[in-house]
Amino acid sequence: MDSYDTLNNPEGRNQHKDCPRKNDQLIKQILTQYHHDSIMDRKKISHLLKVEHGVTMREFFSPNLSTDELPAHQFLKSVHNITIERGWLHVQLQWGDNVKLCFSDLVQWLWPQLIQQELDKLKHWLNTHTVQFNRNKILPSGVSSNVAMALHKDYGAEDCLQPVDCDVVKNLMVEIGGKVLVHFIDMEYRPHAQLIFDNLGFKDLTFQNVWPIFSAMLPLM
Repeated sequence: MDSYDTLNNPEGRNQHKDCPRKNDQLIKQILTQYHHDSIMDRKKISHLLKVEHGVTMREFFSPNLSTDELPAHQFLKSVHNITIERGWLHVQLQWGDNVKLCFSDLVQWLWPQLIQQELDKLKHWLNTHTVQFNRNKILPSGVSSNVAMALHKDYGAEDCLQPVDCDVVKNLMVEIGGKVLVHFIDMEYRPHAQLIFDNLGFKDLTFQNVWPIFSAMLPLM
């Protein structure tokens, strides 16, 4: 298979080498061959693309970005990192310390639902709450994150999100097992547990009622 060593920068952007075109058929052939060879680990695929063909996935999806000016990653002290990248500590302190799990099929059905439900609420709050206005901040303030992203031009900002072919990501996920990998119980157990939950008349699942629900359902499982 051809290498990108001789292609250099076919689109002539940013004067840096080894930058393939978007939707490049050769890259798609390479990924297809990796899948055929049962190579599905994303880190391994990235490593092989770099070693065998001199291409990184970031260069594939965003060939217009210079890897010198905007490296794909950069090691920083936590105090210098952006808030969202050091936000896991706040998630733990504000919410996660109260989450306790043990192992059983019923627990693995109830608690992940509750945790995901509460994480969705937390995500909504983080994206919609308005931060205090600060004229000395470089990033927008006095506005919620989702509004600042949607109306970035109104705040003198630039949309730097990079488009990614979701089909490539979806195919990679399917190859390594798909949604089954994020299920904690057998697929047959889910409708059985849901039926009992509904027949007992429960509507909402909260941290306040999860243990009574567990106690009521367990003898019927």
